Amino acid sequence: MKNKKAPARRKAEDDSLLTTKLFCGYCGALMFGESGTSRTGEVHRYYKCATAKKHKGCKKKAVRKQWLEDLVVNQTMQLVKDDAAMESIIAKVMELQNKENTNIPLYEKQLRDAESGIQNMLNAIQAGILTSSTKERLEQLEETKRELEARIAEEKLAKPKVTEEFIRFWLRRFRKLDMSLKDQRQALVDTFINAIYLYDDKVLITFNYKEGTQTVTFGEATEVASEGNGSDLDCFTAPRKSRTRSCSAFSFRCERGLDSFRSKAGLCETPSPLIKQDPLPQWAEKGPPMQINDLFGAAAAFETVRMPGGTEAAIPTEHAAVIYVNEQPAFRVVCTPQLLPQLALGRLLTEGWIASAEEVEQIAVCAEGLKVNIYLNHPLTARRAAAQEVSSCCTDNVALGSPVEVQPLRAVPHLDVQPEWVDALAAAMNVGLPLYQATHAVHSCFVLHEGRILCACEDIGRHNALDKAVGSVFLAGVSLSECVLYTSGRVPMDMVRKAIRAGVPALVSKTMPTVQSLELAQEYGLQLLCGRKHPLTSSKSAG
Repeated sequence: MKNKKAPARRKAEDDSLLTTKLFCGYCGALMFGESGTSRTGEVHRYYKCATAKKHKGCKKKAVRKQWLEDLVVNQTMQLVKDDAAMESIIAKVMELQNKENTNIPLYEKQLRDAESGIQNMLNAIQAGILTSSTKERLEQLEETKRELEARIAEEKLAKPKVTEEFIRFWLRRFRKLDMSLKDQRQALVDTFINAIYLYDDKVLITFNYKEGTQTVTFGEATEVASEGNGSDLDCFTAPRKSRTRSCSAFSFRCERGLDSFRSKAGLCETPSPLIKQDPLPQWAEKGPPMQINDLFGAAAAFETVRMPGGTEAAIPTEHAAVIYVNEQPAFRVVCTPQLLPQLALGRLLTEGWIASAEEVEQIAVCAEGLKVNIYLNHPLTARRAAAQEVSSCCTDNVALGSPVEVQPLRAVPHLDVQPEWVDALAAAMNVGLPLYQATHAVHSCFVLHEGRILCACEDIGRHNALDKAVGSVFLAGVSLSECVLYTSGRVPMDMVRKAIRAGVPALVSKTMPTVQSLELAQEYGLQLLCGRKHPLTSSKSAG
């Protein structure tokens, strides 16, 4: 008889939304989902204290599962939909972020001192004071300046800042979750709930500022409950079969950095301080985010090495990874070790493997960053004829075997590109991003939306930089049909094809296209603006 009940008990545990987050308010033990069958054959599911279950002194009563889960989900959604609560979370996140990195202010002060010293040395030289010690001191200061600039760039790349607008945008996406679906209920709980302490007369719910914070301890919860910290809500009456009455006290918890938040939000690499970020647009509230499990995060984008001549230089690093789609190898990429989920997602779109982000259920990156698994909500259609492996120029990118039937090229929508937009993009490109400023050996791709730069990405390959930018926009829920891309690289046919598949109306570059890429762009309505402020057109006339 015991063995027959075991499967049902296991199923109840697996279906429990609050497992690992629900604790007994009296003894602090975890509470687990269980089920039982009445004499009439009716199945009852509930949460029970682990200590009470073992009859070891705790007398916490069991609570009906569905009622408690609905209570937690509904109150969490109320928090998500409360503009004042959201602004409070955003303010705390920004406060934490500003305290996170203490190195950058120190490096910036040292840099200003070095620059001031260099200027003094130059003034002395102009005044006719030139000795061996003056020259040596000037060289030392210049070397110190280069080292500090590299350190500042490295710090900014390692921990890119999240804008207030982006945090607000990302949080508001959760308002469109469908609470009738188990996976979306779970996503809401996993993202916002830190710990729940259940009493017989109240529920204490603590929320994260971000995913991955340490669990609020029993002692901390007891202190909050006893002192009445947080905002007490009106009491909720439990179903008639349960005597539990519950009120909720809300507190917030955030201890660690923002790396997990950045990864889940799909934020791109740190733009230049001169770049203004796009404010929250009307499309911010858009469907539930796909599940992203990035165990790798990012690694150092460059290293300082000693050159043959004895000088030191910042050199970009290469990182190799294989992108899998539905457990099948799809692409091998060699890139800078940042934004791997964005790169993989952008690559699938610009290569025609998918047509929209809605096709993607999950992106998982292993801890070493060597494998990026993308799981679609549909199987891939294999191409009739086998395709060969194709290497990309400038990098070691390779399209692997098992080819699929790719999406056909379609005409892109028209967008009135203003000359001042191109000016802003060109100015930002000339300033350069942190990795370029440190190494002068990488490509960049900027995304413009409604006249403002939305994001900017860097990579050793121009194809990768474009894919990262497209993937970042995808994850942000922005319509690419309203965007302009600006690439630092050449514009051959494969770059034009990527832009067309992304559905962007315009592609800007500081260099010129090929004849074939220009013809392809005209065929599908893509505006090419290369080294000038008006679209290029193709002419068959000799000249």
